[in-house]
Amino acid sequence: MRYRFKYQASEEDYLEFNKFHAANSAVYKGKFLHAYRWVLGIINFLLSLLYFWGFYDSGYFRNLIAAFVLLVISVLCLRWKWTINRFYLPSAIKKMKKDGKLPYGKENELLFGEDFCVEIADDIETKVKYRAIEKVASGDHAVYVFISAMQAFIIPLSVFETGEQRTEFVAFVNRKIEESRASVEPAT
Repeated sequence: MRYRFKYQASEEDYLEFNKFHAANSAVYKGKFLHAYRWVLGIINFLLSLLYFWGFYDSGYFRNLIAAFVLLVISVLCLRWKWTINRFYLPSAIKKMKKDGKLPYGKENELLFGEDFCVEIADDIETKVKYRAIEKVASGDHAVYVFISAMQAFIIPLSVFETGEQRTEFVAFVNRKIEESRASVEPAT
């Protein structure tokens, strides 16, 4: 095996992967979620104006409270990126811990050879040929080897001794991906 990594994965590693994926995925960067955030914010802002000006006959004080709530929601929608990472993921991880079904292994070993890579994590062993790897991305906390659009091997930066070693590893995997895809493509 060309590269061998042994490390312990943590909840923080998993959360950082999801943050990285959300910030860099085509869907998140796409126009749909940005448009949704803006439309939701503008609708709430307009409703708050309607309530504030008293177009509803439910009483001035109640209109003022409703206007304030809607105004706060509209500011939150417009100011912060719409993401599930802040609220949903930590509670989902707690539930998975309680059920004993975490989406990541605590003890991990990753092996990268000439034809494939293998992840050995707790009770699961995953063998993936390089042509099946979607992409390799390097983030602030880890290197991510995407084996599908939503799943990746998470390799914390702490396993690399230097930044140069990380760069060499990413180049190695990218080269293997290109070589394996080139050998499968039909000649024209």
